[in-house]
Amino acid sequence: MKTEEIYHGVSKVKLLKKSGIIEEINKITDDLKVELDYRNGKILCTGVNEDILQAKLKIMETVSKFEIWKISESLSMSQIRMLTKEPVKSTLEMRFLENKLTVEVEFGGDSITVYTLDDSKKFQTDSIIKAMTEESEIPLDAIAAFIVSTNEWKLELVAINKEHKNKVRIVTEDDAKIVITTTSDLHGIIRERVENFIKNDTAIYNDTIEITDAGIVKFVSKYCIGRLQEILEKHNQTLVTLELQSNKIAMSGPSKGLVIIKLDIESMTQGIISTEKIYTCPGICKILTKDKPKLADIEDTCRSVIMFPDHPNMDPPDTKRYMSKAVGVGTGPFYCPENNIKIVLIKGDLAMQKGDVIVCSVGQDLDLNKEQSNRSLLDAGGRRLVDEIETKYRNGVKHGEVATISGGNLQCQELYLGYLPCWKDGNGKILVDIMTKCLETANGSSYSSIVFPAMGTGQLGYPRDQVASMMYQTVFDYDRKSPGTQITEVKFVCYGGDKETVMAFEAEERHRLNQDLPKTRAVDKSVTLKIYGDKQKNIQDTDTEITIFIQSQRVKAEINDNILNDLDRVEMDKIRNVGDGQDIEMSFNAGRITLEGVREEVDKAKDTIQELLRKFQRETWSDEEAKLVADTVQWSIMKDDPKIVIKKLEDLPERENMYLENAFKKKETTVTLKDKTVDLTTMKIYPTSQPNKKDNVVRKEKFKDNELRLPDNWVPMKDSEICKVVKLDKTTAEYKRIESKFLDSVKKGVFNTGKAPKPAANPIGQFNNIQVTQIDRIQNPSLYQQYAAKKAHIEQHVDQSKTKVEQELWHGTEPSAIVSINLYGFNRCYCGVNDGEKLYGGGVYFANDASYPARNSVSRPDPTNENRKRIYLANVITGHYCAGQKGMIYLPERMTGVTYDCAVDNVSSPQEFVMFNDTQSYPMYCFEFLV
Repeated sequence: MKTEEIYHGVSKVKLLKKSGIIEEINKITDDLKVELDYRNGKILCTGVNEDILQAKLKIMETVSKFEIWKISESLSMSQIRMLTKEPVKSTLEMRFLENKLTVEVEFGGDSITVYTLDDSKKFQTDSIIKAMTEESEIPLDAIAAFIVSTNEWKLELVAINKEHKNKVRIVTEDDAKIVITTTSDLHGIIRERVENFIKNDTAIYNDTIEITDAGIVKFVSKYCIGRLQEILEKHNQTLVTLELQSNKIAMSGPSKGLVIIKLDIESMTQGIISTEKIYTCPGICKILTKDKPKLADIEDTCRSVIMFPDHPNMDPPDTKRYMSKAVGVGTGPFYCPENNIKIVLIKGDLAMQKGDVIVCSVGQDLDLNKEQSNRSLLDAGGRRLVDEIETKYRNGVKHGEVATISGGNLQCQELYLGYLPCWKDGNGKILVDIMTKCLETANGSSYSSIVFPAMGTGQLGYPRDQVASMMYQTVFDYDRKSPGTQITEVKFVCYGGDKETVMAFEAEERHRLNQDLPKTRAVDKSVTLKIYGDKQKNIQDTDTEITIFIQSQRVKAEINDNILNDLDRVEMDKIRNVGDGQDIEMSFNAGRITLEGVREEVDKAKDTIQELLRKFQRETWSDEEAKLVADTVQWSIMKDDPKIVIKKLEDLPERENMYLENAFKKKETTVTLKDKTVDLTTMKIYPTSQPNKKDNVVRKEKFKDNELRLPDNWVPMKDSEICKVVKLDKTTAEYKRIESKFLDSVKKGVFNTGKAPKPAANPIGQFNNIQVTQIDRIQNPSLYQQYAAKKAHIEQHVDQSKTKVEQELWHGTEPSAIVSINLYGFNRCYCGVNDGEKLYGGGVYFANDASYPARNSVSRPDPTNENRKRIYLANVITGHYCAGQKGMIYLPERMTGVTYDCAVDNVSSPQEFVMFNDTQSYPMYCFEFLV
């Protein structure tokens, strides 16, 4: 017995199986077994030689009758590929079964090989295969070629393929034709669908892009003709044509092309941004209107357009005739002459007013719960207001838009909601646009009365005097431009509790009633220009050029101080009051105060404000000191009342706690705390006006194991001494130790050994001849106790076996800061001003290498001796540190509720340490040296 393999190929083996010859051979004898290996196209014969030979002869005889042919030229590659995929492949096999055909099909790269039992079924089989698919072409002209490049066409193809998966294939060849391959039953339907799509999108249409903003029209005509040509060239296949007209761009072409071109042009016009700038100076209107050629030169230089929006001061003189006087001054109402519109100024609650329309300003989401005045409208108007807003304006509105809803239970027919953004230069036009839209909408609804609040004067921060002027002027302008309007009464409602707003509107009303009275200062000295450009830098450059142009007419000064970011509302009001008391204009922006006005007044206000800031700074330091003292000691009041069995302690506030502790340590006998007096000899506290009404005071230390002791090497100080500067004797061990520490650090430092960046600016050996002339020990008990308390506090959350809490570091400074540092420590107000750019955060910088602060850029030379400089050796609480970065103001959290203790230049090998807490460093020694 043996086994012999016969190879015939997969298709022939499958066809042999279908022919029945294999079953017939296996019946010849029991010793013969024939098996088929379909995967490898083999036949396995097992038996004696004679039986195997007989089987092979029968197989060869059957195979010799097979009819085999190829189909290639009559079918495209797309058709052949479609026949190989489901469901078309299964459909083909079903056709063979339906026609009782025994067929095997073998698909090659560009052909089909067909196998049948004999040649009698060849024609029928060939016809069935070729009839399964159909392919045709649609030629494309230029417009049609563009259509099939659009996203709409791509989406159409996706839809077709999704509907007829693997039954349709549509491709575009060389933008010259579309080739459609489908199953035969779908071909007519698909071809018609494609032809209709192309036909519908190649018709010629006309469209326009309206440009209502005169500034944008001017900018396009002046600078964007070339850009329009680029857009046409970019999409030249769309065959769209353009024409720039006075206030629009006319377009002609296929609909799809119009959509694409229109998107690009709208993107271009939307890229033209504008900013309204208010320029303030006596006679500013005359300056700008008299020298318009100068503005044209600025436009050409900066690639911008400058426009004069409607502004009260820009009106010609004869516009005053549109206002009529009433009897008396400040006793309105009064009437606009063209349509007799009455303007009434009311102090009261907006929700209680009566009129056909009530207007209110809201946020973009139209939420009436965010401002008190709007909440009163909601309370009076009822839940219906919210329901209607949620139904009609689910997505809110854009800025400058007005939403209209019914008045609910308010005493009005409708409530108008205008989205007014927070104040910034230029938002005045949005306010005017909202008012104008409200007046026009009310007139269109045949309403006669409308009620406005003092718009934007609350949380939005609009300048009250400018709002008053704009609101009155808007009604006058509407009256002048709207003959026959049905509006007869306009009410301005100012909340009675906002005295500043009431005063601003009353002042504007008095001026409108009596032209002999001066206008409010902001209106009298300011004009608004609208600047257009396609880059923010161009607008900024234009603003700069205009500012330079009028610079001789204005005096300007700035106060920059980090403390401005931390002031509370009361402190800010005190600073604003300085401006109200001087003939100046004052503005605030991110840690900066800008003062404008007469030089003498500006100088006087600047001095007053700086004195206030120093006072606020001292208050801040006192608060920080009070918190630190409270960490270590708490003073409390125990009521001295025999009726109270269990006496409770009432802790004193932190500031009073600090005052009392400081007095206690100075061994004072009495302390006055606001309206209370403390007798430290008897430990009693009583109202200053009632000395017989006494209670007990109790002092409790919170850090028993970490008493804030002063260093042992300090010399005794008088109780009256806040700070003592002790000049060290050069013969003492203390002097020699720290002198050696300084000289060793400065001479081995990177800025003395050529290892620092910019070697040319830091030559090797620049500090080799350095000579220490004096060392002072700084003894400031209060400052040291703050430092020690802070150190004790930080030690609570630092594993000292792994992290060093405290280091001795170097700090360079200038001579003028020495006294401040000795008295108040290292504070960002006067430390680090010479460090240049703050690369690792806005704190006070220290270094573990004395050569860094010894440089002139850090330790400024003495004005009387350019070789004499000063540097501090400080104790610094570095603890856990993080990587510093430019712009860092606060340290990030290391873990929940605990921040890092400082920032460094390089976490793995720090050289510079940046401290953000003034109590984390203490100036131990001040060195004076010669280079």
